[in-house]
Amino acid sequence: MSSKDSWSFSKIFFFSLITIILFIFFLEGGTFLYTKIKSVTLIRTHKMPAWMGDVGSDVLNAYSALDSKMMAYSQMRFIPLKDTSVIRINSLGFRGKEFSAVKDKNTYRIIILGGSTAFGKGASSNDVTIASYLGKILNEKIKGKSFEVYNMAINGYISAQELITFQLHGIDFKPDLVIDINGYNDLVTGLHDADYPAYASADTEPVIKAYDTLWKGPFYPIALVALKRWSYFARHLAAKMEVEYKKRYIVTPGVREKLIASRTPRIEFYTKNMNTMYALSEYYKFNFVVVLQPTLIQKSPLTEKEEKIKQSYFASGDCKQIFPYVLSTYYPVISKKMDALNNNSQHFFLDFSQLFNDAKGGAFVDIVHYSDKGNEIFAERLYEKILPVIAEKIK
Repeated sequence: MSSKDSWSFSKIFFFSLITIILFIFFLEGGTFLYTKIKSVTLIRTHKMPAWMGDVGSDVLNAYSALDSKMMAYSQMRFIPLKDTSVIRINSLGFRGKEFSAVKDKNTYRIIILGGSTAFGKGASSNDVTIASYLGKILNEKIKGKSFEVYNMAINGYISAQELITFQLHGIDFKPDLVIDINGYNDLVTGLHDADYPAYASADTEPVIKAYDTLWKGPFYPIALVALKRWSYFARHLAAKMEVEYKKRYIVTPGVREKLIASRTPRIEFYTKNMNTMYALSEYYKFNFVVVLQPTLIQKSPLTEKEEKIKQSYFASGDCKQIFPYVLSTYYPVISKKMDALNNNSQHFFLDFSQLFNDAKGGAFVDIVHYSDKGNEIFAERLYEKILPVIAEKIK
């Protein structure tokens, strides 16, 4: 080969390499800009997610500013955030003001556990969550005592994480009463996969997927995960393909029934976790209340807006279309199992599934999160139910 031919080949190789690099650069850069511009457009045009209702872009921006980190035992905690009246995250990663380790004899302390409903996803400010309303009602109606309500609920948590959160943090604050608002997340988490482990939550799913990919799969899925990790384009394309896959998967004969039936082990797991909380309440001498949270599926009648939200689940192209069937099928099962564990002197169960049936107007902003008014109604009814327990303890 002549030096001329060699030089030509080198130039062709060099320019081909530059072309490929530039193509990848523009492909990645273009996808990055597209996703960012789309996100900004969503905020500027006030196209709110359904659960946000019509509260305004300032609230959407506040929720968008939330950041989180993974903790031990598959826990997720929010990064402290103090610069907004909509959401304040304290140094422990929970919503609200700083929790005090000091507790005097005049203080009655309540801890709220749960997922995003108890956290207050959908609330327009820190003052209109269930925990905030409950604290306000107690301090206004019961004189001679100082009531503190600590919100330790975290978005996406299932009963196992609520139990661990209380063991790691709640016990240290010496509560007089612990209220766990839950049920929904344990039922619907992992509904896209009939073989999803009962103990898995929204926060443990990435860990399970990583384990399955690294130790149970061939080279292809490992390479795909690696590619999705650094490539905006691959991540965007994979998300689009996953949506289409789920649409086809749900309509496959027998899949819907199998997915619904897969909830039974999760109910057993949920019941065990709540029974453990009951045992802790007896050991540490606090009262414990489990509240089965209301969902839109149990409410009747529905407002026009709530009816549209309900129908959007039936019409969805993924597993959300099964949510209504799962909730209507298994909520009565949960209620029956939890009723059997009642001990009114120390711990008890409240079935709030029908809570909003008498509510005038809309209480929901989506299938399980409530409007500010909904949170207020919830707190008022909760106050009525726990008042005898509080009165007995402070007399």
